[in-house]
Amino acid sequence: MRIKADVSGNERIQGALIELAETISPQMKERLMGEIGADYVDFVKTEVFDKQRSPQRKKWAKLKPSTINLKRWSGNTRGAEFVGTWTGDLVESLKFRVVGDSVLIGSDLYYAPYFHFFVKRGESGHPWGDIPARPFLGVSERADKRILKVMNKFFRTDIIK
Repeated sequence: MRIKADVSGNERIQGALIELAETISPQMKERLMGEIGADYVDFVKTEVFDKQRSPQRKKWAKLKPSTINLKRWSGNTRGAEFVGTWTGDLVESLKFRVVGDSVLIGSDLYYAPYFHFFVKRGESGHPWGDIPARPFLGVSERADKRILKVMNKFFRTDIIK
């Protein structure tokens, strides 16, 4: 299953990147995009998974009591009530790749789209109950600010104030 979503940043960031793309070398642009990708992956780990909310700061649905009990019974040491951490594989699978003027960010785990979007019991071979959407990728004002900080640090100047 392949899912593609366009989560381009706001117009300020897009404008700055377009302007910069005309003035910097392809190698420098690739390095900048790599730094943006690495920072966004860190943002998802620390601001989304660690705080149990979407990039837009909307709290995720809590786990059902049956899931919490199963996690406790299985010896889960990451916190039975903590969402998205049963094995830690999802958050650790987050990767980025620079492709041209873009950074692609995501996970190759088969259940990442189920976690992010929503899945009903029985869909796609999923045997458990419904899994509510718990978005972990997307644009947000906080992510945009971090991207601007990366750009400013990269060029050691204030590109956008």
